[in-house]
Amino acid sequence: MATGLGTSSYCGAKVQGSGSTSYRTPVAVTNATDCNIIPFLSENITQSFARITPEYLDGSAAPKAERKGPKAVSGTLDVQMVYDQAESTNKGFGVDFLLALATQCGLDSSTYDSLYNRYTFRNDQAYSATIAFDKQVGHWELAGAKVASFRISGNAAADVRGSFDLRGYDLRSENTWGSGDAAQSHDLDALRTAFGANDEPKVIAWHDLDFRIGDQSNVLDADDKTNLSAFDLSIDCGLSDDQYATIDNTTHTDDEKPLEHERGGRRSTALTLTVPRYVTDNWDDWHEDGTKLQAYFTFTDGTSKFLIRIPNMVVTSVGFPTSGPGLIEGSIGLACYALDSSTVYQYTGKFNDNSQELVDENSMNTEIAFETLNERQNETNDPFSITA
Repeated sequence: MATGLGTSSYCGAKVQGSGSTSYRTPVAVTNATDCNIIPFLSENITQSFARITPEYLDGSAAPKAERKGPKAVSGTLDVQMVYDQAESTNKGFGVDFLLALATQCGLDSSTYDSLYNRYTFRNDQAYSATIAFDKQVGHWELAGAKVASFRISGNAAADVRGSFDLRGYDLRSENTWGSGDAAQSHDLDALRTAFGANDEPKVIAWHDLDFRIGDQSNVLDADDKTNLSAFDLSIDCGLSDDQYATIDNTTHTDDEKPLEHERGGRRSTALTLTVPRYVTDNWDDWHEDGTKLQAYFTFTDGTSKFLIRIPNMVVTSVGFPTSGPGLIEGSIGLACYALDSSTVYQYTGKFNDNSQELVDENSMNTEIAFETLNERQNETNDPFSITA
C-alpha cells in the first residue's frame, strides 16, 4: 500500500464554470485543455461537520450521542510566486490560475492582450474551480473552490509567497467517492509530465523587484524608487460565509452542504511596507496630509514579469520605533481604494518598446491590478474559462 509523501504530491486545478449547478459539479484535472499544475508549498484544506448535541435534562449527567450537522470545507493553499510556464491547449504550470480565481477575471477579449495577462476584480464571484491533490494513497478533490481572501508577501532575504484562503462545496478523498457521486478521474502525474524537466517555472525573487511610490501629481519615475525590506499585501474578497438551507432540487440539492458562496460584502485591501532605515519624513507627511498615493511593484527576470498596480491609497499608520542601539526600521500601513472622480492613475509604463501600455490612464476601475508577462501570453483567449 502506498504511503503519502509531500515530495511526491501534486496540486492541479481547473475552472468548473459559473452558477450554482457548476458550483456543485467537480471536473477532472488531467493532461487536457485549461488544466493547471500549481506548484504549492503546503495546504491545510479540511472538512468538518457541525455537531448537534442533546442538551435536554433527563436526570443524567452522562453525555449523549450527537447527531451530524451540516458540512463546512475551508483551508489555505500556500505557494511560492512564480513566472508561469505554459503548454499547448492552455495548460499552465504556475500560480496565475489562483490570481484569476481570486479576482474572478479571466482573459477573454475584453481583458486579454497578446503582450500581457491582466487580473482586476469583477463585482460578482460566480466562478468556482476544482482543486485536486495527488497524495499517492489517493486523490483528494476540493469542489466549488473560491478564494475568500489572500496574501502576497515578500522580504529582502528570500522570495515572494502567496497564501490563498479557500472555501468550497465539498472535499472528498478518492476512496470515499460513493456510488451516487460522479467520481472524477484526475491524472495530475500526466499533466505535470507534459511540461518536462525544462519547463519548471522560475521562482520570483526579491532582487527582481522595482518598487515605486508617490503622489498622484505625475507619472512615477526613477525618483520615486523607494527602499523596501519587506511587504505584505492582504486582500479580503468579501466572500459570503457558509449558509445552509433546505433543498429545492434545482440550485441546492444537499442540505448538508453550503449554498453557493457569493459576494457577501465589499472587498478590503491593505498593504504593509517595511522600510529598512529611517531617512525621510515623507511617510509621516503623507499620513498627516491624507495624501492620495499610487504605487507599483514590478518583478522582472529576463522577459518574464509579475506586476502589482495600486492606483489609489492612503497611509493609515506610520511607526519608526527605537528598539535598541541598532538601525531604526519603519513600518508603514496603507489602505487601497478604487479610483474616484478626484484621482487619476498616472502610470504609463511599458513592458517593452512596442508602445503597448500596461494600464491606460483612468482605465483601472478597481483598487488593485495584477499583471503577468510569461509563457501564458501566447495562449488563445480565455485560458481559464472565466469570462470577464
